[in-house]
Amino acid sequence: NGLVRADDGTFYASDDLARSLDRVLPNGTVQRGWLALNSNGLALSHDQRTLYVNQMIPPKVMAVDRESGQVRLVAPAPEGRGWTWLDGLGIDRQGLLYVASYWSGEVWRLTPEGNWCTLARGLMLPSAVTPGSDGAGFSTTSVYVTTHGDGLFEVPGAVP
Repeated sequence: NGLVRADDGTFYASDDLARSLDRVLPNGTVQRGWLALNSNGLALSHDQRTLYVNQMIPPKVMAVDRESGQVRLVAPAPEGRGWTWLDGLGIDRQGLLYVASYWSGEVWRLTPEGNWCTLARGLMLPSAVTPGSDGAGFSTTSVYVTTHGDGLFEVPGAVP
């Protein structure tokens, strides 16, 4: 479901329905099931040491040390959200994470300390989220969201 490429050429691929986070090394070696982890959205920290992973069930965000494969909990989904199904995951230059919550129709920001902030509500099945970037023609203070229902949305001022 998710795919991210590290600067060293390593690819990580998620599978939201199986306990499998796969890795493809720069030499082409495929490591299916590198981690037995149900995973969906993926994002790499800017220092490339940490792979952030959304998990749908139970809904939570985890951090994976790329070298050791150790997994730690960053945060469970916000309280009271019940069946949310975390989908896409993005990261900004400050290391803040942006999470698409599929069933709740929301987009959230997550701090490294595990604090949630709701940025958008009322979207139809948000699937992917990413902050704008320099030189791409998209505002660096906005996040952009694609959905399975309504298209592409900008959330201005979402990136501090």
